[in-house]
Amino acid sequence: MDINGASIDFEATLDRTTCRFQATRLEVVDIGRISVDISGLGALDWIFEIVVNLVVVVLNGFIEDTVETVVYNLLNQVLSGMDLGPLGPIIGCVNEPPFMKQPRVHY
Repeated sequence: MDINGASIDFEATLDRTTCRFQATRLEVVDIGRISVDISGLGALDWIFEIVVNLVVVVLNGFIEDTVETVVYNLLNQVLSGMDLGPLGPIIGCVNEPPFMKQPRVHY
């Protein structure tokens, strides 16, 4: 099997209170060309290659949806694990460290 390129477009937003990004949209723009090479079946190689490549073309939308779902979930896991705290003041986060918070006074 040979997959020749893929393009993904995504958007992420910054939650300024937690100082973490989260993907809000992910789209597979182009999945590229997927070709399957079958060998070892003698004269039937080319017939099975045609059938399998046709199935891949028909299932291309399903493959894109599956890739989008898996990559979207993985991307959000990675983004949620990134600690941007030290960059908070630079990128506009409003989350103050616990030692900087002023105690609330109740009257």
